[in-house]
Amino acid sequence: MTRFDRASGVARLRSHAWRRGMGGSQGYLALAVGMTAARVLRRVANPKPEVLYRHKLEPGERWEIVARAPEPEGRRKRDR
Repeated sequence: MTRFDRASGVARLRSHAWRRGMGGSQGYLALAVGMTAARVLRRVANPKPEVLYRHKLEPGERWEIVARAPEPEGRRKRDR
């Protein structure tokens, strides 16, 4: 089960709880309020990451991402 499968199941349950809760079921209403509060708190606590750079690629353009090899660990040679 992927994260998206679980998320859609949670969204369906929250929607169902709101529908049943607004129809008069106090238990489902409490569940809906609790699930919605948890969702809001999660969004407040984990804001979206800041976008550092954005550029639209035109047809034929490409990005190349290069990583440097890490410096070897251990004993370093002295500069003389």
